[in-house]
Parts: sequence; structure tokens; C-alpha cells
Amino acid sequence: MKFFKENSYDIVRLYINQIGIAIFSLVLYTAVGIIEDAALTTKIKALLSVFAILFYLVLLYTAAWDLGAKDKIKIDAGKLTQTKGKGAIMALFANVPNLIISIACALTSVLYILGCGEIFNTLSGVFNIIMRLFMAMYLGLLQAIFIAFEGDTHLYFFLQSLGYVFAPILPILATHIGYSFGLKEKRIFALNNNHKRK
Repeated sequence: MKFFKENSYDIVRLYINQIGIAIFSLVLYTAVGIIEDAALTTKIKALLSVFAILFYLVLLYTAAWDLGAKDKIKIDAGKLTQTKGKGAIMALFANVPNLIISIACALTSVLYILGCGEIFNTLSGVFNIIMRLFMAMYLGLLQAIFIAFEGDTHLYFFLQSLGYVFAPILPILATHIGYSFGLKEKRIFALNNNHKRK
């Protein structure tokens, strides 16, 4: 909990980035909703989803790079002790709500499929709605991946919820890489280093 308290501002900022991209994704999906061809709509939503995910990962990388660069100054000055894997840990904390919702959705879906009662179907539906709203950037891609199971609604939603369980791996990696590169003052694109040589 000490780590969370010391880095809560940056963790919340990472989560706010996610909410911003989720809203952006929902707006894009809504615009595509006017297309009547279901197959075409699915393909376009998948492409928009990939674009939104990549945009989100770039935002996280950039924000994490800045955090790493700022921490380097403090570490070099002896004002801060370097924490191994700090970027990944911050991103993991930022993704705790996502993991809780997606795991709860997957579990309640399984329990309903196993015949444990209608209450689990209701709970699964509630978690599913929350999950789709807060992690909307993944929706189009996951729908396209599991389109073959669309005939079995409960299995279709269960498989999507599993996709959401593993989705946080991407932002955790992007944040870890961004923070690590910022700490070393390395950039992905060599052109960005030109200003340092002048």
C-alpha cells in the first residue's frame, strides 16, 4: 500500500487515460452504428478498435516515459530510490478495477453456464455492461475474434470476458517499457534523440 500512496497521483492519471480512450472508442463505434451491413460493421469496428488500442498504448508509453525521465533526475540527485519494475507496478494498480470487473464477469458467466442459477446471468450482464463501457477500446476487436461463437450468446460473452481479463497485459507492458526507456533517457525513434546531440 505504501507504493500506491506514494504513486497514487500517477496511477490515477494512467486510469484517466484509459477512461478517455474508452469514451473516444464508444464515439467511434456509435458513428459506425449507422451502417446496416452487419459483417462490414464488425470489420470496421475491429479496425477502429485496433486503432484505439494502439493510440491508448502510445499515450501510456509517452506518459510513462515522462515519469521515468522525471524519476531519473531525482534518482541521480539522490532524492529517490529506484524501484525495479515501477512502470509495470503502476500500470497493474491502474488496471485493478479492470481485472476485478472482467474476472467477476467471467466467473459469473461460467457459473450461469454450469446451471448455478439465473442470478449469475443477471450479475454477468451487469459486469459485462460495466466492462464494455470502461474498456471499450477492446470491444470491437474481441467481438471480431469471437464472432464464430455469436450463435451461443452466453459462450460468446464468456469468451469476450476472458479476452478482457488478459487485455491489461498490453497497457502494463506499454507503461513498463515507457517508464524504463524514460529512466534510461532512450527513445524508440532515433530521430527523437537529435536534440540531445546538438
